[in-house]
Amino acid sequence: MPSPTQLAPRIYLKFNGNNASEQVTDAIISVEVDDSLTLPDMFAVHLRDPNLRWIDDDTFAVGTTVEISSRDGSSEVTLLKGEITAIEPRMNSTLGPTVLLRGYDKAHRLNRDRKTRSFLQMTDSDIASRIAQDASLRIQSDSTQQVHEHVIQDNQTDWEFLVSRARRVGFRVYVEDDTLHFKQLPSSGSQVTLEWAVDLLEFNARLTTAQQVSEVVVQGWDPANQQQIVGRATQPNDTPQIGQNQQGPAVAQQAFGQAREIIVDRPVVTQAEADALAQAICDELGQGFVEADCVSLGNPAVQAGALVTLQGLGTRFSGTYRVMHALHRYDATGYKTEFTLGSPHISTIGEILSTITGKEDGWGPMLGVVTNNSDPDDLGRVKVKLPCLKSDIESTWARLVSPGAGATRGMQFIPEVNDEVLVLFEHGDINRPLVLGGLWSQNLNPPKPNSQCISGGNVNERIIQSRSGHVIILGDEQGKEMITIRDKTGKNEVIIDSAQNTMTVKCEKDITVEAKGKVNVKSAGGDIAFEGNNLEIKARQNFKVQATGSCEIKSTQSCTVEGTSGLTLKNAAAQIALSGPTVNVNNGALEVT
Repeated sequence: MPSPTQLAPRIYLKFNGNNASEQVTDAIISVEVDDSLTLPDMFAVHLRDPNLRWIDDDTFAVGTTVEISSRDGSSEVTLLKGEITAIEPRMNSTLGPTVLLRGYDKAHRLNRDRKTRSFLQMTDSDIASRIAQDASLRIQSDSTQQVHEHVIQDNQTDWEFLVSRARRVGFRVYVEDDTLHFKQLPSSGSQVTLEWAVDLLEFNARLTTAQQVSEVVVQGWDPANQQQIVGRATQPNDTPQIGQNQQGPAVAQQAFGQAREIIVDRPVVTQAEADALAQAICDELGQGFVEADCVSLGNPAVQAGALVTLQGLGTRFSGTYRVMHALHRYDATGYKTEFTLGSPHISTIGEILSTITGKEDGWGPMLGVVTNNSDPDDLGRVKVKLPCLKSDIESTWARLVSPGAGATRGMQFIPEVNDEVLVLFEHGDINRPLVLGGLWSQNLNPPKPNSQCISGGNVNERIIQSRSGHVIILGDEQGKEMITIRDKTGKNEVIIDSAQNTMTVKCEKDITVEAKGKVNVKSAGGDIAFEGNNLEIKARQNFKVQATGSCEIKSTQSCTVEGTSGLTLKNAAAQIALSGPTVNVNNGALEVT
C-alpha cells in the first residue's frame, strides 16, 4: 500500500481507507481534531470548492470514514478515526465557495438516541460490555466489583449513561477506532515533554484553593441494617506532579483552615459504593487546584488523557500534568496544538454531581403501575413500571410508604398487580423508588362514588375496602354516626350505631364465642334476651341460675327437671306448691318426713 499523502509536514488524511487525493490535499483550508476526556472526539475538514465539486462528491457523503494522522518523528500517530456526520457548504466573497466536513469518532453513535432500560445483577463493567456489544463495538474495561441489583438507564443516551456510571467510580469513557474503553486512566506511562519558548508557545495557568476541601464525605442509609453509611476521601488522585509540593486540600487547609464537602443527596447502598463516590468527587475537586490553557507547536502525542511534562516554567509550575482536552489545528499558518490541563472546567460541586449522576435535578414524582408484589425478602415491597419512560421497563423493588410502619407494626396495605400508584424517588434517583400510595381513575374506581359519600362539602363516609369486597365504613353523617364492618357477601356485619348508642351483630349462619377464661354477658340497666329454635346451656361442672326477683321457667309443652344423684326443691320462707290435673310424685309413692 502506498504511504499516505502528506498534506503538511506532519498531517495526513484518509477517506474510507483510501489516501486523500492530490486534489483534496490542494483544496484544504484547515483541519481540526478536537479530543476530549468527557465528550466524543470531533473533527472538521475545511475545503475550497470553487467549482462546487466537493459539495456533491460521494467521497464526502455522510457516514464516510475519516482517518486523520500525523508524524511524530519517524512514527505515524493517529489523531482520530471517525465518520462524517455533517456537510456544510459555505459561500462568501472572501474565500468563495467552500465546504466544511464535520464528524466524530464512533462514540457519537452512543449519543444518538435516548433509552430507558434496566440492568439487573450487573457490575458497572458488565453494563459497559453490554452497551458496547449493542453498539457493535469491542470493549476494553477495567473490572469493577460492586454488583448492582437493579440499575435503570433513565431516558439517557448510552454515552450520558456510561459517563455517569464511570465517574461514580473514577473511570473514563472513550472510543478508539472500534473499541469502547471503560477504565481508569493510567497513572504512569510514556510522557510528552514540552519546554517554554521552545515548543511550548503559551501557558496560561491558575492555582486556586476554590473547591479545595480537606475531606469529602458521602452519607447514605442502609435500610437492611438500619444504619448510616459514610464514605470518606481526603487525598485526590491523578493530580499534577509539579514543584508545588502540596496538593490543593493541604494548601487550602494551611491557609484558611479545615473544610469539608458533605454529600447527602446521592443515595448509596454499600460502604464500597460510598467510598468510591467520595473518592471520585475528591479527585474531580482536586484536579481543579491547578488548571492551565496551553498552546504548543503541533504535536500529535498531546492527546486527551496523556501525561505531559512542562519545563521552563519555574519551580512551582514545572512538572507533569494530565491533558484533559486537546485541539489539533492545521491551516495556512502551520500546525499547532491547544490543550487544557487540570480539571475539565467544572467549577461547582453541583456540576460535578450532575455529571456523575447523569441528571441535574433528578426525577420528581411519577405515575407507575404495579407489576410484581411477590417480594422475595417479604418486606412488603413491589415493583412498578413507569409508562412515561417505557412501558416494558420494571423498577427495582420499591418500598411502601405506610402509616405507622415500623418493627412488626403499621398498616399493611400492599398494592395489587396492575394498581396505579404514585412513585417518588429518593433524592431524585430513579434507582431508589418509593411507592407513596394508590390512585383511582376511570377504570380503577373508588369503592363508592363521591356523590354517595359527600353532602354539602362534608365527607359523610370514609371507607376501607378490600379487593373481594370486605369493607369498613366510618359514617360521619350528622345524627347517623356509625361504624360498619361488613364482609363481601353483605350478610355478615357488625354495626356500632353512635347516634343510637347501639351495637348490632348480624350473621347468616353460626356465631361462635370462645374463650379460655371467663365469658361475661352483662347489662347494667336493661334486659338480656336469648331467642332461637332451641336453647341449650351446658356446664362441665356446676350450673346456677339466680334472680333477685321472681324466677320463672315456663314451657308450652313438657318440662323436665332431672338430677342423677338428687333433686332438691327448697323454700325457706313459704310453701312449695305443685299444681296440675294430676300430680305424680315417685310413681304415686309419696313419703313426707
